[in-house]
Amino acid sequence: MKRLSFLKSIYARTLFRVAFAILIIFIILGTIYFALFISASRSQETNYLRRNAEEISLMVSRGMNFSRTAIDSSEIPSYISLTASSTDALVWLVNADGEIIYNTGIPVETFSKLDEPINDRQFYCLPFEAQNHMQIVYSQIARQSEIGQLLPQNHSWMVASAPLLSFTGAYAGEILLLRSVTAENNTEFLQNYLVPISFLIAFFLALVVILLLSREITRPISVLADTADRVYKGDLSARVPIPSDNLTDSGDDDILDPAQEIQDDDLVLLMRTFNMLIAKFEVQEKDRSDFMSSISHDLRSPITSIRGFVEGMLDGTIPEEEREHYLKIVQQESKRLQKLVNELFEMTTILRKGQMKMGVFDINELIEDVLDSHETQLQEKNISVQLELTSDERSLVIGNDESIQRVLVNILANAIRFCPQDGLIKISSNITQNDLYQLVIEDNGMGLSDEDVTYVFDRFYKADKARNSEGSGLGLYIARNIINAHGQAIEAGHSKLGGARFTFTLNTP
Repeated sequence: MKRLSFLKSIYARTLFRVAFAILIIFIILGTIYFALFISASRSQETNYLRRNAEEISLMVSRGMNFSRTAIDSSEIPSYISLTASSTDALVWLVNADGEIIYNTGIPVETFSKLDEPINDRQFYCLPFEAQNHMQIVYSQIARQSEIGQLLPQNHSWMVASAPLLSFTGAYAGEILLLRSVTAENNTEFLQNYLVPISFLIAFFLALVVILLLSREITRPISVLADTADRVYKGDLSARVPIPSDNLTDSGDDDILDPAQEIQDDDLVLLMRTFNMLIAKFEVQEKDRSDFMSSISHDLRSPITSIRGFVEGMLDGTIPEEEREHYLKIVQQESKRLQKLVNELFEMTTILRKGQMKMGVFDINELIEDVLDSHETQLQEKNISVQLELTSDERSLVIGNDESIQRVLVNILANAIRFCPQDGLIKISSNITQNDLYQLVIEDNGMGLSDEDVTYVFDRFYKADKARNSEGSGLGLYIARNIINAHGQAIEAGHSKLGGARFTFTLNTP
C-alpha cells in the first residue's frame, strides 16, 4: 500500500517523468556522440595504421633482395618488431610468393586458414584472394576485406596494407598491420567507451540533482495536501508551516505585506494564501456557529414566552381577568418574532447585489418619508430632528430606493432607541470631492465605545445588551451589506453631540 501511495504522489510522478525525459535525451545525445567518437577514433586509427604500413613498406623494400622473396638486411626484423610494439598491432611481411616470411604474431585460429608451406619451406602462405594484387595502400575494418576471413571472429580487427616496391609492376609482396580493436583490459575498455560511460555518470549525477530539487519543490505541495486533508476532516486550526527565512515580522498570516509578497517565491506565496483562506474559513465557521447560537437564542426566547403564556391560559393557571394583559405580551413577542424573521429574510435576499435594481431617486424625499413613518416614536421621547441637507438640485443619488430606505430605518431606529428623553438627532448631507453624496446621522445618546465602533456592524452584535435587549443585532449588519452592495462604505464613530455618528456615501448621477 505504501508503495502504491508513493507512486501516486506528485513527487514520485515528477521524479519519474523528469528522469525518463532526461534519460531519453541522454540516450539520444550519447548515441550521437558515441557514433561520432567511434567514427573519429576509427578514422584516426586507420590513418595511423596506414602511415605506419607505408613507412615499413619503404624500409623493408630497401632491405630485401631484388626478387622480393627474402630479407637481406638484419635490421628489418628489429624495425618491424619496434613498429609492432608502438602500434600495438601484428605485422606480417608477405613476399612476392605470398609467403609470410616474417611476422610478430599469428593467431592460432588463423594458421588453419593459411595455405600450407610449399617446396618444403617453413613459411605459411597468404591465400591468393587475400593478397593485395591491386598494389594500393589501404586501411579499413578487417571484415570488409578478405583478410578478415582469416582472423578470429570473436574480435574486431583493423587491417592496413602497403605493397612492397616493385621494379616490374607485378605483385612484389606487402606489409600487413593487423590490430584488434576489442578492449582486452580495463584501460582499453574505458578508452573505447569513454563517451557512453561519461554520459551514464552525467545522467546519474543529474538524477541526484533532480531528486534534491524536485523534493524541494514538491515537499511544500505535499505539506499543502496534508494540511488540506486536515482541514477537510474538520481541523480548522491546521496551518501550512512557512519556512522561517520567509516569515514576516508581524507573523500574521491573514495579511499579505506587499513588500514581503515581492520577496516570497511562488510556493511561499501560495502557502501564505492558503493559510489566509483557512483562517478566513475558520472565521466564517465561527461566525456560522455564533449565528446559529444567536438565532436559536433569539427565536427561543419569544417562542418560549408565547408558549408559556398560552399554555397558562389554556390550563387555567392564568386567571381570566389577567388574560388580556398576557395576550398583549404574546402579541408583543409575536411582533418581535416576526421582526426577527423578516430581518433574517432580508439578510438572505435583499443583500444580494445581483437582485438590486439601481435607479436615480431623490434621497431628501426618502429621508422625509422615513421621518414621517417614525413620527410617533419621535414624539413619545420628544426627540428633536435637525436637518442640514443639500439643496434639491444636489439630492439625486443612484441606488435601490427600497434598500436605502431600509438603511435609513435601521440607523434612525437605533438613534431613537438610544436617545434620551428630549434628545436630539441631526441628519446632514454634503457632496464630497469625488462627487459622492455623503449622509451623516448623529444623536446625543449614550454613544459607542471604541470596541463598539469596531464591531457594531457585525452580525448579532449589540452595543448595549442591557438596554438593547429587544434588538436583534442585525439592523446595522444589514445596513452595511446594503451599502457595500452599492459599491460604497458605511462608517460608525463618535458624534460631537455626544452620541453615535453613522456616515455612508452613494453615487450621484
